[in-house]
Amino acid sequence: MALRDHLGSRCPSCKNDILQQAPTTNRMPGQADLAWCPSCKSTMTVEDLERGSRAARRGGLLARLLGKPTST
Repeated sequence: MALRDHLGSRCPSCKNDILQQAPTTNRMPGQADLAWCPSCKSTMTVEDLERGSRAARRGGLLARLLGKPTST
């Protein structure tokens, strides 16, 4: 997945704002693309965002233990 697939989605840290391309003046080749949240000022790489989206889909440990049972 590319960074542009995550831009415009909710920030996984604060859930208050949408992710944007991180502002930078250094456009050196090989520099990692970063997403940036204007509300909480956190920056995330694509790997961070993918790891967060997998955890959100799976749910936390308490959500799995105390949540509704899944039908099989």
